[in-house]
Amino acid sequence: MRSGKILAVVFAVLCLVVGITGANMFQSNQVVKIFANEIPALQGHEWVISALFAAIVGGVLFGSIKRIAKVAELVGPAKGIVYLICALIIVAVNIDNLPHAFSLIFHGAFDASAVTGGFIGMLIISFKRALFANEAGLGSAPIAHAAARVDEPVREGSMALLEPLFAAFIALLTGLIVVVTGAYEGASLEDSILITSKAFASVGDWFTIALAVNVFLFAYGTSIGWSYYCEIAWTYLFGRKAIKLYYVLFTFASFVGGVVTFGIVMDLADLLILGMALPNIVALFVLRGKIKTAMKAYIAKHNL
Repeated sequence: MRSGKILAVVFAVLCLVVGITGANMFQSNQVVKIFANEIPALQGHEWVISALFAAIVGGVLFGSIKRIAKVAELVGPAKGIVYLICALIIVAVNIDNLPHAFSLIFHGAFDASAVTGGFIGMLIISFKRALFANEAGLGSAPIAHAAARVDEPVREGSMALLEPLFAAFIALLTGLIVVVTGAYEGASLEDSILITSKAFASVGDWFTIALAVNVFLFAYGTSIGWSYYCEIAWTYLFGRKAIKLYYVLFTFASFVGGVVTFGIVMDLADLLILGMALPNIVALFVLRGKIKTAMKAYIAKHNL
């Protein structure tokens, strides 16, 4: 019991730090980068975009948990649908390049030079980006699912397993549009959002506005989601008495994330997310017996 309490405290602390700094700051950083790129008048005044983003995030936080839920409920489906439509349009416009794009993808993945050269390095980067994108194994998503009122916890957990698949599908679409348009050529990892902007521009210069809208929806939805995770962690550690201080810290982090360099934000996010995964994996190992028992009972009950 004591070890479980220690794990819970460690996890709550890491969740709080990850949400306030890594996840939240990264989203703000990407919003600032894309809007500064799309609106030349804002270049050199990135702090304005960052302040506006922080203000709308803080506006929801200082409302209530119900407001957070309502915003997330609206933004969640919208961001996926809009991005899917945009990606399909880009692929359709560049349909002639699709066979060559698939050839490049498979050649790059299985070519002997890739295995003997930068395979390990790219594998590490892939794991870091995948973990950051879908949060599988972090223990963050169960915070939201735990709030659901359901008769079958196992069914809720099974539904949660589908979330990483959605994130993987979005990542696959992004990779495809980057390759099919040739936007990756001559670019670096730090230009990730601008690479995607170049891919969107293949439809027309005006189409990059759609990317800005997509980035905002994804960033806003993610920040709002993490604000809830952090609020639960804060309440577990300190209670509700100082909750307004948490709201201030989270909102301030949104602003800071937009005005610091991308490298700092990304390195911080990677480090903290890895740290958050460790106590969650340990907890899963400790609870494996209870999980197995619950799964067997569910399967037997429904004759699966």
